[in-house]
Amino acid sequence: MPESTLIDVQDGTLVISWNENLEPDFDSFALYFGLTNNFSADEATLLISGITTNSYTHSSLENGVEYC
Repeated sequence: MPESTLIDVQDGTLVISWNENLEPDFDSFALYFGLTNNFSADEATLLISGITTNSYTHSSLENGVEYC
């Protein structure tokens, strides 16, 4: 997990942000998404890859559902 990860949840939207990575051999992040704790981070749970910014917004989430 990136350093200083912040999560902001608002009506059906999740905003994840983190400090910029300054390591020269690192070029992007991938996010995985599950509905149970300890889910496997694999192709089936891959939400998005190739993130080169320091934030991601995921919308269209259902209020009251626990996402992991």
